[in-house]
Amino acid sequence: MASLGSVPAALAGVAFSPGGQRPRQATANLAALQPPLHLWPLTFCFGRALTGPALAAWQGSRARAGQRALARRVAMNVAALEGRYTPEPECETV
Repeated sequence: MASLGSVPAALAGVAFSPGGQRPRQATANLAALQPPLHLWPLTFCFGRALTGPALAAWQGSRARAGQRALARRVAMNVAALEGRYTPEPECETV
């Protein structure tokens, strides 16, 4: 994962798009991008990384499982943005 240390301070903001990364890797990389001092706003685009686990849990008929998986992935990304993310909770089942 590249550091954001070379980003100019005058930049209006940074957007992280995980491309085809797996959801856990995308969250870990989002957490790694959290600098100790925020010089600019950081946002992310996690379409597949958020919905993939939910769709896998849902399987077309298990709505509650899909909702829990989506809520869990969102919670992990919020923790990453707030600098509280650790990969250990990822092992818990949905």
